[in-house]
Amino acid sequence: MDKSPEALKPIRLPRSNTTASEVLDSVVKAYGGYAWQMDNDIVHVFHGAMVNDPRNPLNVRIDTVPDGRWTVNGADNFMFQSIGQAVRSIGPRVVLAPSPQRENKRGDEPQFRVAGENDSVREMLNRIITASKMKIWIATYPNNLPLTVKGFWEVTPVYDPRYVKPEDQPFWVFLRWGDAPWKRLETQEP
Repeated sequence: MDKSPEALKPIRLPRSNTTASEVLDSVVKAYGGYAWQMDNDIVHVFHGAMVNDPRNPLNVRIDTVPDGRWTVNGADNFMFQSIGQAVRSIGPRVVLAPSPQRENKRGDEPQFRVAGENDSVREMLNRIITASKMKIWIATYPNNLPLTVKGFWEVTPVYDPRYVKPEDQPFWVFLRWGDAPWKRLETQEP
């Protein structure tokens, strides 16, 4: 997703749109180069030139996501730590497998099962939103597509860089149905 003023402008949808497909067609038509497709009951909206590019961090493959009970925060952290070294050279970090005690200290975050082997980040994010209470994930890129030191596209920072260093910023953000994206992106809540 592009966060430029052009991409954030409102869209007027014609009243003739009666199906979700027609609405999505109208939305992507308003932004050159964008497309949408349905894949395993998940709607993907993307810029056509970016989706399969090897510089896209969403195409990085994760060797193994251990089968276990995860929370959204735990799975999100595992994914981020798993690709951080490959994409940003963030330095060695210990990547921990799920642990109910570590993941869900207060017991108030729902758990779900998710696992993967040699799957892309995109595929794992799709599994997380399918299995968890989060139902949307968004990755945003700046217009000029700067590269990380490892040659991947950098993403637009989600959180205020005064509080979270750019290299510690996530590559994506999860949302629930009904979350206002601009509010979710201003906070660091799970």
